[in-house]
Amino acid sequence: MNRMNTAIRHSLIIFLLLTGSVPASARQPAPSTSVSLDKQRKGTLILQEFSSNPLRTRSCEVGPLASIAQMTTDGRAVIISSRDYVLISELQTCEPNKKVKINSIDKDVGFLVDVNVEHSIYLALDAISTAPLSFLATVAKIGSRQNLVSLPGVYKRNKSLKQLQRFGFTYDEAIAAGRISPDGRYVSPAGEPDCRNVAYPGVWDLAENRRVILSGDDDRINSQCRKLFLSDIKQ
Repeated sequence: MNRMNTAIRHSLIIFLLLTGSVPASARQPAPSTSVSLDKQRKGTLILQEFSSNPLRTRSCEVGPLASIAQMTTDGRAVIISSRDYVLISELQTCEPNKKVKINSIDKDVGFLVDVNVEHSIYLALDAISTAPLSFLATVAKIGSRQNLVSLPGVYKRNKSLKQLQRFGFTYDEAIAAGRISPDGRYVSPAGEPDCRNVAYPGVWDLAENRRVILSGDDDRINSQCRKLFLSDIKQ
């Protein structure tokens, strides 16, 4: 993709962050842990661990990059910007006046949506059109931008913007955030898992490089599809 198209992608990412289309709290946190931005101290996260008796609260400095505090689906990390995240384990041991280590995805892969820490996989979305607003996904190993699947809906860097726009999908994280299953096998890039035949982009099976398509009535399909993304949250 040429420099002009890259600039368009980056401008769209900034637009989404500023307009709230990528909200800070669309994903439910782990039951025993809450992470939020400190409204009084810029660049600081507040960690609360409800499993502790009494309640344990830590104030952790992460620096000016922190603009959101969005827990990942696996409950092991917090996304703090369009490409940066910190581990919950780092927050649990943070020290006063010492910045927490920040982890980042590649600078050329849109905005970060989810991370699976155990399996070193991340999900990011690239905005490819504003009218209508549409996206393509990168699902890759942390430290890489090489997609783990080659399905419709994947961002392909050797294609022109016009070619990419043919495969874009809608996304509203305020309704449901894109996610990676706890076992690292399945991805629902567009939000709420949908395994119907008519769904697009649907749910992706990373191991088989195919869409997950279930049969039966809608209630059965929805129930079975959601189960792919259920697991006890470990920290």
